[in-house]
Amino acid sequence: MAKQKIASRALRDQIVTAQASAAVDNDKPTSSDHASHPIPPCTPPRNSRPGSIETGITTIEETPMTQSSHGPDRGYGTVEEQASFLREELERHKLEAGDKFGRTTFLDTATKEQLKKFFADTNHFTLNPKKRWNGIPEVPASEKTLYHPYVVIISGILSYFEVSARQMVPPVATLGPAEGAEDTTLNMSPDALISGSGQTVHERLATKLGDNKGVDNTTLDTSDALISGSGLVDDTTPQLVHDTHATKLSHIEGADNTTLKTSPDILISGFGVGFWPDSKLVQSSKLSSKSSLKPTYRGCASPLEIKTEKNYTFWDNLIQIAVYARQCFIQQENRFFVYSAILTETFIQLFQFDRAGVMYSKRINIHHHPRHFVRIILALASPDPEALGLDTSIQWCEGKRYLIMPTRAENGLVRYEIENHKACFLRRAIRGRGTCCWNVIDPKTGDKYLAKDCWRSVDRTPEWELLEMAKGLEGVGQMIDHWEPEEMSISCLRGIDRNTPNFRDRTFCRVLLERYGKPIHQFDGKKQLLSAFRDAIAGHRNLWNKGILHRDVSINNILMGKENAPVGNRGVVIDLDMAILLNREGSLAGVDFRTGTRIFQSIMVLRSQMKQKPGIIFPAHDYLDDLESLFYVLCWICFAYDRPGLLIRPQPGFLCLWEELNPEIASSSKRAFFHDYALPDVSSWFGEPFETLLQNFRKFLVTEISRKDRLMHEKAPRVSLEDLKADATKHYAIILGFVDDAIKEVEALPDASPLFASGLPPAAASLATPPRASASPGKRRSNDIPEGSPSFKKSKANPHAPRVPSTLSMETSSMDDFFTY
Repeated sequence: MAKQKIASRALRDQIVTAQASAAVDNDKPTSSDHASHPIPPCTPPRNSRPGSIETGITTIEETPMTQSSHGPDRGYGTVEEQASFLREELERHKLEAGDKFGRTTFLDTATKEQLKKFFADTNHFTLNPKKRWNGIPEVPASEKTLYHPYVVIISGILSYFEVSARQMVPPVATLGPAEGAEDTTLNMSPDALISGSGQTVHERLATKLGDNKGVDNTTLDTSDALISGSGLVDDTTPQLVHDTHATKLSHIEGADNTTLKTSPDILISGFGVGFWPDSKLVQSSKLSSKSSLKPTYRGCASPLEIKTEKNYTFWDNLIQIAVYARQCFIQQENRFFVYSAILTETFIQLFQFDRAGVMYSKRINIHHHPRHFVRIILALASPDPEALGLDTSIQWCEGKRYLIMPTRAENGLVRYEIENHKACFLRRAIRGRGTCCWNVIDPKTGDKYLAKDCWRSVDRTPEWELLEMAKGLEGVGQMIDHWEPEEMSISCLRGIDRNTPNFRDRTFCRVLLERYGKPIHQFDGKKQLLSAFRDAIAGHRNLWNKGILHRDVSINNILMGKENAPVGNRGVVIDLDMAILLNREGSLAGVDFRTGTRIFQSIMVLRSQMKQKPGIIFPAHDYLDDLESLFYVLCWICFAYDRPGLLIRPQPGFLCLWEELNPEIASSSKRAFFHDYALPDVSSWFGEPFETLLQNFRKFLVTEISRKDRLMHEKAPRVSLEDLKADATKHYAIILGFVDDAIKEVEALPDASPLFASGLPPAAASLATPPRASASPGKRRSNDIPEGSPSFKKSKANPHAPRVPSTLSMETSSMDDFFTY
């Protein structure tokens, strides 16, 4: 006990020293998020300052990194807190589109003849003596005086061009008429699912609007019939345009927190098979034109914000509408991009938010260029879900939600039913991979799969290629099928060149995967836990032998195997998004702090983020870094839990330090854990088998970490994969031997199987479940560092220092069997 206290004091001294030394080079503290329970954290903070990484061979330019607005499980407490992350996320990823966007992009949404007739017929615009939209004051006393005039004008435009919920056309990829309760025909080809068949999204929008003009029984008699709250709305006609400046629209923050609310000044609703119907209508398996009568982000086509010229501030206003756009992505799930606009008494500015950031137009004078204004409004309320940025392969039919995917085997289409109507996991940031996972069922066979949607960087090896290589490997999640449309990229959606300066393109991909068991931290028994851990290590070895390095080992990426899985598949490693192919003829890639999950990163990966003496060459990121991450996974389970489902409160301090934003603090804590600490005690539930396993694993890593550290200071050249093969085979065998011995020890224990799976009666087990959503002020909070979180800018003591390790809850619904990405 005395030795452990001395070690703890030494560690605290190291932390203070690290904080003091780093504070010299940084000018302000990093903001941080917190969560109320430690289901494992996510990808580490990104360096907000671009630079380069010395490899010893050449200088590789760093990818500029930003924060992520994904946020903690408890959700953001305030809009201001969320806005600060959005600022960092979008700061380097905003692109002015020049004259084209907003002026010529939507040129054909209405023909010159149609516009000429509109301005001749409308009483909303005066041509003489001065061109001006009626009702818009030249010098408004406040922005409130602009709300009603704009709602009336926008509604009038949509009414004249017959854009109403009654004639919202189904997308090209549509479900056909139902043939009984389960059978639904598909009236499309695989090509119909692919955006970009010779036309841009904006060109197809023009075709839709042209087709709509003149459709029978679609015209609304007055513009007021489109205005929410006017008193003139037909009970069967949903409203398109809502004055929502005083309406609080609920957010979905974190796992299930809906306490935060915001109010766009105007909200244009969307309708059709791509948008969510009213929840009560879903329960009764009926769809109706009255769905989404109430304005919500879930039914939002485009959120608009009103400002006066006096209070217009570009960057602040952009972040304000980014908050709204982020909710559209979160609550609709199948959104590829979101249009928004800022309007003043004189100008309109158009914005397109997508997985590459945001593109915006120049400010367009609505009085001098009224035709541009009309065309933009028609685009913001398009009857074509695809033109609004919806994924048309995700659709509602007869109260059920479906995912449609081409199948390579039969060169056709398969329609999968989405369990619980919504995604089982969703990245809550705007920019990035936008990973969205759906638990789906093949209605014909009843087989259950997981569909994973992702926007990958165009210069990164597609995950499906790596999964194709991993087919048949034990201990590795298996792919069933994949779909990567050739022309589904952000550059195509924006209508810009892929090589546009200051733009990083992404392309869409969907993979269909086998569905496995729960994440490894949701273990029920000792042997189950050890068996899953053992087979996951073996799976990682199998990937390495195939020339694939995972690089993102974490709690979230190790799953229990299927029920009654054979040895070799009792646990599997998943998620090859960050994996790389190893060039067998060249050197391995250098360590890179931007990969992996902070709390599980190896010491060498953490050190790559720290300032080093000139000439330092970091050893390659290899299998040993991932084995070290596997050790931290085991530590997290053994020291964070007292038994299945029961977290220890308060959590051990070293686990909190391992995920510190400052890499010096995180790495110092881990080094102290290896060299200074007597191994902390695990709970009696884990017992001696786990203590011995941890001791052996740690002893092995101490030797390898010291060796790598020595090589770094000796400036030794990087070794090739071939040079590591013999050592890797030996090292994997050693670690697997440790785990096999622990399994044998557990099997030799007297049978003490608890009556309940968690070891607790149902009431106690429910209390052991980590708390969700809101955390009371008196509770300890933890630092949740999502993918792309802020880099550490000042190492003085953080006022928000974590007390409980952070979390990344994979659930957006109460589901037990899901994948995590």
